Amino acid sequence: MGAVEEEVKSRGLTCLYLAVDQKDTGVQEFYKRLGFENVPADPYPTGWTWTDSDGVVQGTVVWIFDMVKEL
Repeated sequence: MGAVEEEVKSRGLTCLYLAVDQKDTGVQEFYKRLGFENVPADPYPTGWTWTDSDGVVQGTVVWIFDMVKEL
């Protein structure tokens, strides 16, 4: 993560945003330990689709929220 933060700073940016699954509390705590804070906003859905090995299109939706770290 340190290398990512340095790259972001080298581009003249001052903060780093992440989108985190609202159900994954372990990941949330991990990023909080790294200095990220929750953005005060409601969770929102995101999703994707893929074709499985049988050729069937599958899909999923997860609810996420944003976290931010000032650099």
